[in-house]
Amino acid sequence: MSRARFLPLLWNLHMSDPEEDEENQRRKQNGDPRYDPLGKLKPLYSQIQLACQSFYVPNREISIDERMVGSKARIGIKQYMKDKPVKWGYKLFVLADSATGYTSVYLIFILVRILRILEMVLRMTLFLNLSRIFLAKLFVDNFYTGATLFQDLLFHRTLACGAIRENRKGFPKSKLNYSLKGAKRGSIRWIRDNNLLFLRWKDNRDVTMCSTFHNAASSDSVKRKTKNSQTGKFETIDIPFPPSVKEYNKFMGGVDLSDQLIQYYQVLRKTRKWYKTLFLHCIDIAVVNSYIIHCQMKKNMNQPTLSQLEFRRAVVNELVHEQFLEPTPLMCSQALQPAQHLPVEIAKDINSLADNTKATKGRQNCKMCWTSLKKEVKTPWKCSACHVALCVIPGRNCFNTWRN
Repeated sequence: MSRARFLPLLWNLHMSDPEEDEENQRRKQNGDPRYDPLGKLKPLYSQIQLACQSFYVPNREISIDERMVGSKARIGIKQYMKDKPVKWGYKLFVLADSATGYTSVYLIFILVRILRILEMVLRMTLFLNLSRIFLAKLFVDNFYTGATLFQDLLFHRTLACGAIRENRKGFPKSKLNYSLKGAKRGSIRWIRDNNLLFLRWKDNRDVTMCSTFHNAASSDSVKRKTKNSQTGKFETIDIPFPPSVKEYNKFMGGVDLSDQLIQYYQVLRKTRKWYKTLFLHCIDIAVVNSYIIHCQMKKNMNQPTLSQLEFRRAVVNELVHEQFLEPTPLMCSQALQPAQHLPVEIAKDINSLADNTKATKGRQNCKMCWTSLKKEVKTPWKCSACHVALCVIPGRNCFNTWRN
């Protein structure tokens, strides 16, 4: 596509009704609490959210983390995160399948209407048990972990595990469990508070965890290199490895896996409009989620999967009606032919009708006249492909106007 063709399409790209946008802007100017900061993106945003939750049931292990959609636009919802590869942009709270990286839920961070962390995580986990008979396992970092949150998650039939900050409310202050200074590498201190396990493990530094479904210790071990105090040489030793730390390292990377799959062939382009940037990111999420479903279905049928590049090319070919792949559960088995848009009579078997009824039989309201003039104009013609009633008369050829 040429630049001269692409730019007009981008300029006219909208996800909402312009009249509703004007009304929403008036609410902002008047200080109306009904103002929606995401109004220009809301219709598409809601549809993508619903599709992500409807077409795939994630595995038991789920992770929640932040994602940055790169942008340096001058707008209040832009954020800065120094620890992320993309430091400037729009922050999303993402819930993803730890095994596949499938994005199930994502919430856009809005400064003027920020959700409390507890409410946000509970909202993102409500759909987890709609089709489950077992408890989901949620893995989060120390930005979310808290005693109150984990208790509420357990009430909603969701187990949780995550690193926790020691100054977080609800963290036990027992002196027996407080410090591992001077302890050997691999030392473990733990304490239970009802259903919560608080654990500190000595590695290169102290690792503090909170969990609602792990034991304090097991027979697992991990290899570490340490310096022998007598010989002064480094040697490999086995040290105890708590189950909570082991599973946290294994399942916490679901959002990072999703980011990696998106970065390979992302469609994101520079634009000054915030809603267009997030629109392009929604396209990335939809394509990657579809590719993950394709891989899972092929795996269940013991068939080879396409690469992501081949899958994207197949999707493009289908959208432009050029060709189809071989029959799969996700794709049609026959090539889609371009539709023939021709004016045809609405009434069937019109040749068998009497001459005085041929002009009025089966007439319907012209779609173009109603859209442009708000008038009900009867016509016996329709489009053969769209099945839309349209006028075909001298001086008012609505068929050509509608098609062009």
